[in-house]
Amino acid sequence: MPSDLDLLIDFYQWEKQRLLLSIEENKMDQDYLAVDHHYNELGHIQRELDCLLELKDSNYPKIKRLESEIAFFSKKEEPYVGFSEVYAPSLEKAKSELKKLKGEKPKTPSEETQIVDEALFSLLEDKIKGFTIYLGVEMDFLIDFIKKGSNQIMLSIKVSDENDARHLKQSGLLNNLGLIYDDTTRSLVHLFHLFPNKNILPIKETIARIVVGTKRFLRTKGTIYLKVTP
Repeated sequence: MPSDLDLLIDFYQWEKQRLLLSIEENKMDQDYLAVDHHYNELGHIQRELDCLLELKDSNYPKIKRLESEIAFFSKKEEPYVGFSEVYAPSLEKAKSELKKLKGEKPKTPSEETQIVDEALFSLLEDKIKGFTIYLGVEMDFLIDFIKKGSNQIMLSIKVSDENDARHLKQSGLLNNLGLIYDDTTRSLVHLFHLFPNKNILPIKETIARIVVGTKRFLRTKGTIYLKVTP
C-alpha cells in the first residue's frame, strides 16, 4: 500500500505531465501567453516535486546532479586532441557514483509518520492536551496542534506579524494549504473538522507539505522533532 508521501509524489508527477502536455498544445495553437503561464506553473510544481523526492530519499539531489553531469559529458564531441582524456574520467566517475547511490536503500519516513499518527490519535482521544512539531535541531520553527471541540484539531504556526505570515506562505510554497492569519495569536492557523470518520490524512498531508515547502526556505534537513503537551 503506498504511503501518504508516495501519493503526494504521484499527484505532483501527474500534474507535471499534464502541464507538459498543455504546453505542447499551447505551442501548436501559438498561444504563447499560455505557454509562459504554464512554464511558470511547471517550475512551481517541479520545486515541490523535488522537495518531496528529497524528503523520500536524501540522496535525490546527488542523483539528480550526477544524472545531469552524465548527460552533459555524454553529449560532448571531441573538438581537439586530448578531449577524451579530460572528460572521460569525469564521466566514468559520475557513472560509478550514480550506480552506488541508486544501489543504496533510501531512508523512509515511516518511523516519523508513526509518531505523528500516535500523537494525532492521542489528541483526538483526549490522552494529551496537544503537541508541537519542530523543524530542525534549532527548534525555532514549530507547528502547534491542539484539540478544539469534540472532533476538531487546530494547527497553528507562530509568526511575527501579518507581513511575516504572507512572506512565509509565498516563500514556503504554502499558499494553497488553507492557512489563515490570526491577528490575536499572531499565527497562521487551520482548523480541521474530523467528523464523522476521524480521518487524519488531511492533517498528515498538510504537515508533509509544510515540511516540504519550508525545507529549502529554512534550509533544514527535513528532520522533525515532536514534543507532547501532557
